[in-house]
Amino acid sequence: MQVRAAALTALGALEEKRYAKLFTKALESKSYRVQGAALQALLPLEPKQALARATAFEADNKGALTVALVSVYGQAGGQAQWPLVLRKFDAAEPNAQFDMLAGMVPLLGRLEDPSALSEGIKRMKDLAVKFKAYGVAEPITRGLRQIEQQQAARPTAAEAKSLVDAAVKEIQDAK
Repeated sequence: MQVRAAALTALGALEEKRYAKLFTKALESKSYRVQGAALQALLPLEPKQALARATAFEADNKGALTVALVSVYGQAGGQAQWPLVLRKFDAAEPNAQFDMLAGMVPLLGRLEDPSALSEGIKRMKDLAVKFKAYGVAEPITRGLRQIEQQQAARPTAAEAKSLVDAAVKEIQDAK
């Protein structure tokens, strides 16, 4: 299954529509790794279909499939998916949390819910502070600034800026 997942990932990187049916078929696999690779590969080709298919995996997902689910929700989801993304992030091991940031950042950039922004930014800040010694502060800070930029034209822009500024300061001040 690892080889099949790797093949799907490689084909997915090509972003060619002709592979969409292959990715859709691979979603029927029993392997979380294969399902995750297929879902990730389908996302840039057919975001609406990837979003619809992702919901079928909400009740049963682990590892690569959970990361793919968060990625799909990050790119194509909205406020309705935020509670699940937050639960999955909180339940994940640190390495998976880092992988999930690629989905969380764009989702937080689109949400107009101050409590969701606060929750997400706090978790990113906490992760950066806890693992700062491992060089994660800079990429997480870039993600926070990306959220701030995406929020700039939204009603929550001022709050997002304030939350991001405070989080970045705390990351910088951490030992």
